[in-house]
Amino acid sequence: MLENSQNDKDHKRNRTSSGCLNNPVANVMPPNAAMIRKVSRQMSVDSEGKILTNITHPNESTSPTKVSAPIVLADDDLIAGRSLIKDRPETGHVFSYLQILTAIFGSFAHGGNDVSNAIGPVVSLWLCATTLTVSGKAATPLWILVYGGVGISLGLWILGSRVIKTIGEDLATTTPSSGFCIEIGSALTVLIASNFGIPISTTHCKIGSIVFVGRFRSKENVDWKIFKNIILAWLVTVPVTGGLSALLMFLMQQLA
Repeated sequence: MLENSQNDKDHKRNRTSSGCLNNPVANVMPPNAAMIRKVSRQMSVDSEGKILTNITHPNESTSPTKVSAPIVLADDDLIAGRSLIKDRPETGHVFSYLQILTAIFGSFAHGGNDVSNAIGPVVSLWLCATTLTVSGKAATPLWILVYGGVGISLGLWILGSRVIKTIGEDLATTTPSSGFCIEIGSALTVLIASNFGIPISTTHCKIGSIVFVGRFRSKENVDWKIFKNIILAWLVTVPVTGGLSALLMFLMQQLA
């Protein structure tokens, strides 16, 4: 009798183990479900723009801990802020045509100041070559102005697309209505400066208008990283160009 009861127990044990092996549900789901660690995450953002992750482990006796992950949501905030900047269809339709006039106005102002900045040294060289004196005075020939306009047009055609993308798309989102204000404001500034004989940069005026108008439209519209890089480029180009010009002058004196 004892042998029969022991055989029955062994038979039941073997049948149970074989059933677990052949049962796909038993293979997928462990017999002790309490051993499975379940991790729940709740995402929040603190005042500094970092993601705060609350991680809880049911099998741990400790209270949920708050871990500050070094992830900044600047890009997400920028995308969300720019998505809100839209013109009404009728407003965008009207200002899209008005921007043609403001673009012509801006080009006129650009030619009155920036082309003159670029042509000034060329005119000085032409006067020195024709009058053989440093203090010579003469009217600026028309062909030099045409030469400057053609040079700026070629530069725009070859390399202008990169600057257009940085200023027109990456720095801040612009709509036809905001573009109208940007072009009018920058062109008026350049024309006033040209009237007083002050050499300024149209690019500086455009970027200033884009930043202020973009910031007015939305707090999360301007990409301040790009704006910081532009400011650094302005500061670096002054000593770099000055050093290159001085080096060129030094080499010319040594060769003379």
